[in-house]
Amino acid sequence: MYSRAAGQAYTWTEGQGLAPKSREHFWSHVAEYPCHHPDLPPGTEAEFVEALRHARETITNGAVFPFNELQISQIIARYQDLTDRRSQGSNVTPDLAWLMGMIMPLDAVNRRVDDYNLAALLNGSHS
Repeated sequence: MYSRAAGQAYTWTEGQGLAPKSREHFWSHVAEYPCHHPDLPPGTEAEFVEALRHARETITNGAVFPFNELQISQIIARYQDLTDRRSQGSNVTPDLAWLMGMIMPLDAVNRRVDDYNLAALLNGSHS
């Protein structure tokens, strides 16, 4: 189960009751059920746009993301196409929900690539 208003997925067990799940579960739910609501969950579009902006900005400084720079540019272009279609009156909510749910959370994988790290990655000596 999940709460659109809270932007949170939950699980229920008899022992613990209602317990929050990871953010990935919320986004997976958004992607799996993109047509179930006429609008996006509150705040998700702003979070998505900020994540794309941050990824595009920090990837040029060596941050590593699940997507490369070209892929992030393609995701941004798709988002812009959908929002342009929305501004012309098309219902793109399911498309946006699926796109956002598949991409998010867009977090760096906590490793920067510099000359030392790249050599280690290429030689298989990374930890």
